[in-house]
Amino acid sequence: MTPKPPGLPALANPNRGFVVAMRARLVGSRPPHYEWTIVSRWGPNGENLTIGWTGLPAAAGETPIELTPRQTAFAVRPASSTAWAPATFCLATSLPNRLTVAGDFVPAEGYVRLYGSGSMLRMCSRGVCPVPTLRGPWHLEATRTIWIGEFIEPDVAAGV
Repeated sequence: MTPKPPGLPALANPNRGFVVAMRARLVGSRPPHYEWTIVSRWGPNGENLTIGWTGLPAAAGETPIELTPRQTAFAVRPASSTAWAPATFCLATSLPNRLTVAGDFVPAEGYVRLYGSGSMLRMCSRGVCPVPTLRGPWHLEATRTIWIGEFIEPDVAAGV
């Protein structure tokens, strides 16, 4: 096993799935604004990720209970990813067979990166949708918030 390089932040166990709310600062075709997003990670090795845009403005404060994705982008983590780098996912222009997402699927080219873990989880994404009427290009920076609807898969290795 390769030791973790010094100075890098601890990353979440790649086998753990989650569904969390994030307050995202979106920069794109309209003035920058904050929006509530729902980010989900799943798969045998945590290789799948979705970003669900709710369309609800994210003012500072408590996360609304009723978050529902209106548009969702799908991303996959390449098998060649390194264990100690931030988890990086490639956005997909199509969904795999038999996979459905909440809201309208947003085909996209670009990336999603996860940093940190637990309450310090952060995300950065840049993407462009080939259907400009569906969603304009975006750059977002997001941080996890406390949300009653979240789910975090227990860490089986730690016995949690």
